[in-house]
Amino acid sequence: MIVLQVIARLNLGGTAKYLITLNSGLNKSGIKSLIATGYVQKDEIEDPSVASLKPIRVRNLGRKISLINDFKAAAQLLKAIIDANPDVIHTHTFKAGFLVRIQRNKIEVELGKRVKFVHTYHGLLFDDPQFK
Repeated sequence: MIVLQVIARLNLGGTAKYLITLNSGLNKSGIKSLIATGYVQKDEIEDPSVASLKPIRVRNLGRKISLINDFKAAAQLLKAIIDANPDVIHTHTFKAGFLVRIQRNKIEVELGKRVKFVHTYHGLLFDDPQFK
């Protein structure tokens, strides 16, 4: 079984740690788990563990909303998904989930099989000063 984890970026923080730990645990249990991710923004720090992951990099995928880059990222994600040929696609956070799920039918047609789609919402702390 192949699981493809998709997340917009692996910045330093809880979601990246969770996903890196999940990825490692799945691989140790015999399930091939891959991570497709974009890049952190200039004001962010990428989790240092990413260096040992060998992630599938999606050049135009990131936090910032950009119609042009997001459209390009969706096409790049489709190619990455076809290349990985996963049985399960597990998306994390809004943008990755949206860009993959809007292509669900196309993904299954391109792969020639049904794929399980899972999305995990990673909540924000609404008392964080960034959101006031």
